[in-house]
Amino acid sequence: MDRDVLSTIPGALLSAALHSLPDAGSSDEDTLRLVVELPDGRRAQVTFARLRRSQNRSRAPWYWTPASAVIVE
Repeated sequence: MDRDVLSTIPGALLSAALHSLPDAGSSDEDTLRLVVELPDGRRAQVTFARLRRSQNRSRAPWYWTPASAVIVE
């Protein structure tokens, strides 16, 4: 199994990737994968999971969060 490299990816790259995902509330998928270019020229496939906020939050009830990432060729 490939080593999870999520913790090594700069937050700005993950944030930019999050903005390209569809609205979590209307998505039919529970996970989505995107490939992001890393500063060192490698590419990582990041898996985003769709999670639900607790009911007492005033913000949107569904959101995407990075769950894992592996280096791809």
